[in-house]
Amino acid sequence: MITFLEGTLDTKQLGRVVMNISGVGYEVLIPLSSYDGLPLEGQHCRVLTHHHITDADQKLFGFC
Repeated sequence: MITFLEGTLDTKQLGRVVMNISGVGYEVLIPLSSYDGLPLEGQHCRVLTHHHITDADQKLFGFC
């Protein structure tokens, strides 16, 4: 299980961010309530996550 991600906030969009962790980009889906709590793109960030796995898909949900 992935508990959190810590690294550089590469992309910040409503409902979605991309975290750069040692050169690997992780797409994380976020609620609108977490968007304002995130730093600007290019800054260091830590996001708590829930790794949701189904037979058809895997998604990372993130929260400030």
